[in-house]
Amino acid sequence: MKISSQDHRWAIVLAGGEGERMRRVVRSWIGEHRPKQYCAFTGKKSMLEHTLRRAGHLVAPERVVTVIGQGHRAYMNSALTGSFPGRLIEQPANRGTLPGILLPLSYILSRDPAATVLIFPSDHFVYPLEPFLDRVAAMAACADRAASPFILLGAVPDRPEPEYGWIEPADRIEGFDGFRKIARFYEKPAAESARAFFMSKFLWNTMIMAARARSLWDVAAGFYPDLARRFEALRAAMGTPMESSALEVVYHGMPSVDFSHGIVEKAVDREAVAALEDVAWSDWGQPSRIVDTLTRIGRRPVFPYPEILSPVTAGSARR
Repeated sequence: MKISSQDHRWAIVLAGGEGERMRRVVRSWIGEHRPKQYCAFTGKKSMLEHTLRRAGHLVAPERVVTVIGQGHRAYMNSALTGSFPGRLIEQPANRGTLPGILLPLSYILSRDPAATVLIFPSDHFVYPLEPFLDRVAAMAACADRAASPFILLGAVPDRPEPEYGWIEPADRIEGFDGFRKIARFYEKPAAESARAFFMSKFLWNTMIMAARARSLWDVAAGFYPDLARRFEALRAAMGTPMESSALEVVYHGMPSVDFSHGIVEKAVDREAVAALEDVAWSDWGQPSRIVDTLTRIGRRPVFPYPEILSPVTAGSARR
């Protein structure tokens, strides 16, 4: 039987953050701290569950790998209304987003060296769903053909937001509508620069991406060979009774490395961007951003935002 490329597609869901910028709001709302990805800010489903459902539309449930922070298992029962899909991996410590990606990538490569991976942060709002899924599926198809080592999803901005990362698109990629090479990244620019980027039709960097797993690993190993060797040593223990102890050894003394600064901005010549059009996208890392997004689509947050946001923040969210 011929094996389809989709049989090699996996999803990585990143849920290891502590949600520090949302700490005050969440604590005031539910009486205790809980990382934002385990909260439901509208409706009944948490941000993590929404992310898992999006991933489940694109890959088989057993090929979803979720990486969480130390102690986050305690939030699982309240964060999910159904069973947990795929594999859940708990980091013994937070060492930044690059180790948070290399850990599940190690697991995937040990089982499927031909894998294509889709990577989803778990703190995003996406609406509507169908055009988003279509775009990410097209990214996976592009990665399958190795048109670029990895492809980032760039949201079309509706305002000159200085708190997001921006992507300057370059030449179009032949055969892939809306896919372009990348000229440069700009992380949290000054307000004046953000206005110029908005007028120039730059894109917001969502950090949602598609890549051949081996290609992504090789790029990371090229910049951080010592870090890659740590995780290569872990693969033999994965899925065995020795995995937990081996994971502790691997993380002991590990440096903290940010994936965006450490890899994405350095490997710009090996990347592409796909424009996400006709979809409302937001990184829900701040309470005002949650309120603003929901207001735009005619919904209300379930937390009492006028009472627990500061007057300045609440005012900006209502504008």
